[in-house]
Amino acid sequence: MDIPRTPTDHLVMFVVTGLTNLACIPLIYLCYNRGSIFHLYIGCFTFLTSFMYHSLEALGVPSFYLTGSQWHRLDNIGSIMSLVMVVVNFMDNLDRDSAGNYTSPLVARVDYHLLYSALLVTLTMQTKHPWDLENTLVPILAAIVIGAGKILLVRAPRIDMRYVKLGAPYFLAAIYCFAKGLDEHSDYLRIHHGCWHMLSSVGIFYLWQSVDKMKQDKHVHISNFEPSARFGLITCLGHICTFGYVPIVYDHKVKSSI
Repeated sequence: MDIPRTPTDHLVMFVVTGLTNLACIPLIYLCYNRGSIFHLYIGCFTFLTSFMYHSLEALGVPSFYLTGSQWHRLDNIGSIMSLVMVVVNFMDNLDRDSAGNYTSPLVARVDYHLLYSALLVTLTMQTKHPWDLENTLVPILAAIVIGAGKILLVRAPRIDMRYVKLGAPYFLAAIYCFAKGLDEHSDYLRIHHGCWHMLSSVGIFYLWQSVDKMKQDKHVHISNFEPSARFGLITCLGHICTFGYVPIVYDHKVKSSI
């Protein structure tokens, strides 16, 4: 049986589930800083749809342009694609130039093929029924299988373990919170779900940077590298909050700037 929520409960839920979406701002800035346009748009889309869905739900407002359920459907699409983008990034795909030499762009041509294919599959499956678990998991699991095959059969990604060690604990904690938050009756004010928003944003921020796109590969010679900015969370937040007055500290101080 649903427990009636007080006005204070609604306000707390708005803070916990709506405003916690702001945690993804550094991740969106990372996409902007790197010029990853597809990822930037998906990130902004996911932020908007999640904020609208959770805010309407928390405040008890039936609709704002779309209903809460419609915003929820769009949020599902954005969330699925966000995880697919992480998996594709870990594939560390390369391009070839006109002379046949390997190049290392931030987003390879095959990445775009995988991402657009995943987007079409996600749209189709979420249109079929957004609340069936398989319609959420299939696009993500398909990307994982393709990624695992690529890594095992073709080439391992160029991993920087510093960023993995920074991001993995947050992301694993985020998965735990997401699973706990699936039962809305035991997660009355959606606190676990709010923690999912914050922890997953921090975890992905670092995991996204854990593939070193400017590192030479021991198995293939890479003739050209696209510049790839990497930085810590605190300096990124300082840069954003001061409208650029505090400069970004790049890569060499990552551990001290978390």
